[in-house]
Amino acid sequence: MGIPCGLLNPDCVPGRANRYLAPHVDAVFAQWRETAAHWPDAVHVIVSGCPIRPAFAEARREDGVRRFDLNPAKKTLLVTGASQGARTINEAVVANADFLGALPDWQVLHLAGDADFETIRGAWSGSGVDVKTLAYTEFMGDALGAADLVVSRAGASTLAEITAVGRASVLFPYPFHKDRHQSENARCLERGGAALVLEDEIDPSANAPKLREALKELMSDDGRREAMAVAARRMGRPQAASMIADQILSWTAPTGLGAATRLGAPSETVQAIS
Repeated sequence: MGIPCGLLNPDCVPGRANRYLAPHVDAVFAQWRETAAHWPDAVHVIVSGCPIRPAFAEARREDGVRRFDLNPAKKTLLVTGASQGARTINEAVVANADFLGALPDWQVLHLAGDADFETIRGAWSGSGVDVKTLAYTEFMGDALGAADLVVSRAGASTLAEITAVGRASVLFPYPFHKDRHQSENARCLERGGAALVLEDEIDPSANAPKLREALKELMSDDGRREAMAVAARRMGRPQAASMIADQILSWTAPTGLGAATRLGAPSETVQAIS
């Protein structure tokens, strides 16, 4: 019908539906530059980032500390498995309670998910760790703002949020997807110097020692964490939603040209906007 159409692809690796649809739309809005390699050159790929809520661009440490009643004199390890939690991450972190409890200048903000909340809260009890355990929060901008280091899954929106705020992270990509797209998302941050990536082996006895080594490395090195945070911030695109909206609105301009014509050649689009 000649109606301009754009496709949002926030994961590094496009899924089957997006691979099929991409040649039929005027542009694909991608979070990662690497995504362009998954389509023929004829597909117009615009590296726009992934739309997120404005709160992440405005996140400040003092607001997060106040929101969650944290100690402003301590550094904060944020543990999150996204909105529903991640059992293997929860188990790996709790298995390192002895190590975390021996760090008097650190505290933990643990978003455990509804399913594991009571179990994890009980596991922390008596551990000696300065920890605040929640099932979930609507204020992820504040949670990331308060964090000095994040342990997380590697979903597309989660990484867009982490990079928008600019925080060092240890990523455990979700291991059960057939195409392991979270692993590819995580590697984008790793290549950019913004994250350490650990393979989730599901077994806590395998995950916990790997996590301990990563935490030892990063929690003891303020300079390394700051360098990773700077790298993350450099990758962040907190204005992605506005940029995509502006691009879509430009397609309706009365120029007499089709949307694809106005976008220009694919290589020019990727270079100019990314």
